[in-house]
Amino acid sequence: MMNLAEALRTQSQLPPKKELAEAFYAFFQSRCGRPRGITPKQLAAATKAFHFLRSSDGSNSESTKELTQDHLVMALKALKTCRKHRDANPSIQAFARLVYDDLASGLGESNDMELVNPPKTNDVLLEYVAILAQTGKADEAQRLIQSHSIKLTDPAVNEALRAILVHLAKERKEKELFEYLATMHSASLNNSQVAEIVRETYFSLINLMKKANELTLAKKVHAFSKERGISLTPKTMTILMMLALKHNDVQYGDQLLTEMQEPSSPPTPRQLATEFLWLSKDQLPKNIPALLEKTLLADQIDDVRDERRLVAVKTLLEHYVNESNTAVSSHLLVYMQENGLEPAQHVPLIEIQHLINAEEWSQAYEAYEGLSSMVLSPQPEAFVLSRLLGALCSAKDVPIEHVMALLEDLVKRDVEVSSETLAAATKVLLLYGDLLALSDLLRSKIGDFTTTELDLVQQEFLQACKDPDCDEMRAWDVYELYRKLFPDASVDTRTDIMRSFFKRGNSDLACLAFGHMRQSEIPDRRPTADTYAECYMGIAAAEDRDGLTLVHNMLKLDLEVAPTLKIKNSLIAAYAGCKLSYRSFEIYEDVLNSTEGPNWNTFAHALRACERFPGPGGPEAKKILGILKARDIEINRDTYISYIGALAGNLEVGYVTENEIFEALRSMESVVGETPDAFTIASLYNALPWQYDKTATEEWAAYEYPNVWEELKGLPRHQDEYGDKLFSIDRTIPP
Repeated sequence: MMNLAEALRTQSQLPPKKELAEAFYAFFQSRCGRPRGITPKQLAAATKAFHFLRSSDGSNSESTKELTQDHLVMALKALKTCRKHRDANPSIQAFARLVYDDLASGLGESNDMELVNPPKTNDVLLEYVAILAQTGKADEAQRLIQSHSIKLTDPAVNEALRAILVHLAKERKEKELFEYLATMHSASLNNSQVAEIVRETYFSLINLMKKANELTLAKKVHAFSKERGISLTPKTMTILMMLALKHNDVQYGDQLLTEMQEPSSPPTPRQLATEFLWLSKDQLPKNIPALLEKTLLADQIDDVRDERRLVAVKTLLEHYVNESNTAVSSHLLVYMQENGLEPAQHVPLIEIQHLINAEEWSQAYEAYEGLSSMVLSPQPEAFVLSRLLGALCSAKDVPIEHVMALLEDLVKRDVEVSSETLAAATKVLLLYGDLLALSDLLRSKIGDFTTTELDLVQQEFLQACKDPDCDEMRAWDVYELYRKLFPDASVDTRTDIMRSFFKRGNSDLACLAFGHMRQSEIPDRRPTADTYAECYMGIAAAEDRDGLTLVHNMLKLDLEVAPTLKIKNSLIAAYAGCKLSYRSFEIYEDVLNSTEGPNWNTFAHALRACERFPGPGGPEAKKILGILKARDIEINRDTYISYIGALAGNLEVGYVTENEIFEALRSMESVVGETPDAFTIASLYNALPWQYDKTATEEWAAYEYPNVWEELKGLPRHQDEYGDKLFSIDRTIPP
């Protein structure tokens, strides 16, 4: 599907329709019921594929009808059951509407690839309703159900209503939530199937509130069920008890405990463990195993005691590990060993999470290696692998051998990982310089995340590019990989990378990074006027003539960016920095004669060009100041300091005398309302062409402005390329 999008964009050869239809089906099948989500970019490609394949349906040739009902039903099923990226919700809604309308109109034709019986219209509608509810369109989902003649006693309808209820709970729309619950209760009075769905709905709602740590609404839902005579399942009651425990709501917890103990049948091990959690909440960690043993022995039958005890202990262990309570989980693991309890399903995974919480990295990795001999469900094991990898990558001393082994396992088994884990692995691989392994990892994973979710990964690349400890060529290799993996990176991000190369002193690489932006085929990924201006300012500081020629030519050929005043100011600075001040004056004259006219920064940059142009620069500087006074333009501090610098830069060529410079300093207060400060004197000092001039000025300033000179003596200095000592000040003028 991506190949089709690329072919349409570049107007190249389109892929065969049959292969495209197979790819369409395979893509949605791979997302169906899995935690792997669908991103807006993937949905955009799927939409293009849909329109391209459906466009052939006007033909009389049956062979051209590649997009069948099976393809579309699979797409709806995947949209309903896959993980939802919040950023992708609008795209999911639009694509689901497209597919639903097509199916409802009867255009799709079944080829019996997967479906034994073609879906009924109501089935398609309910799939679509569930998708709308899951993506924040509960009101529209409700209207669709009401506008169709569908019996509320139909279990499938209540499945759709459950999706609506869960969304209403997420949005905290309590009034609508309880109205829908009442509707479901009415439909369940004489229908056992619907009654079971109602109980499952309560479980879904309470489970959602546990994840959101929302006890108040959970209590209201529980009370609503009691008012209508619905007994919640033990599983739901257990979740409520866990939530009460987390909030330390003693009164409500005691009420739940009483309700859980009412049935005549013996409690399940999970119920027993939950009751024990409540009763032992104030116990010291070391006392919990002994108290647990006493509780379990009280009402267990010898034949099943160990099995029930193992399930109960596993439930407790899972709770304390999830709460990162390593003190209690350590005692429970010892308890299991002392009582000879063989690990049940997932207990080794819980033990690994306990070791991660305890920051026992080596033991956690060894325990994970031991899983290879066990048959475990893939999803929980994948979760632990992802968490272990993230923990190892975030450790103070990264065990790189273990990280590399886990990464190899992760890529080979196509394990789902969180964006945080992916970012942590990216940081480690960048740190150790294994760009090949990083490329393999990210190419297999970044398609599963939205742009927002990948922000953390992109930030790691940016940090590596800007890291001063990373040499320039390695930083460039990191940037090249980043450019290939994230071709849609924003202009701001790419400008940040360009800026980092200027700071390194690699103007040539910075200009190449700018050129990559300029070559982008995506309009909003090309450089803006601000980007051009910043690039020219970097070139000015680097005195890079080749880079200036290259980037100025790019501007001349750029039909989308007009040469704004900001760009012209930065070009004046760039040509002055490259000792081509005569070109700066040409641009300055162009600005003076333009409709927009100059601003203060224009004059300041022109004066800096005068400073770098001994001879003609002196008279030109006086001319600029004369223009400002003649036009009664207020002269600000930065412009006047640039004027003093321009005079100083032309001292030795006969056009400017020392007295003129000193008189300009004495006149500063009358012109701009401020007396010369340390920055003013330092700017004058740095602009003087020879060391003996600097020495003479130093003596004069120490006499004329003793307090200012005392302040200057504390400033750090550095040597320029000619060996002259200069004050370390920033004389940069914004464009």
